[in-house]
Amino acid sequence: MFAEKLPDPDEMILTLVQRRLRQPDCQRGFLLDGFPRTVSQADSLAELLAGEGQWLDAVIDLEVDTEELIRRL
Repeated sequence: MFAEKLPDPDEMILTLVQRRLRQPDCQRGFLLDGFPRTVSQADSLAELLAGEGQWLDAVIDLEVDTEELIRRL
């Protein structure tokens, strides 16, 4: 049995994102691909960015038909 509690996956991802966004090359902007995936992650990201004095300028949601994705593979 595990004696210690394993970290929450969303918490782990958010910590990684926060560390990355603090890097010098992200100061003028950044692009997140595949994150956030849930409303909870989006809310956490908004809180993280607000705490860093940053905000999102735009969100792009690309949707491709499943059959087209299979054809492209």
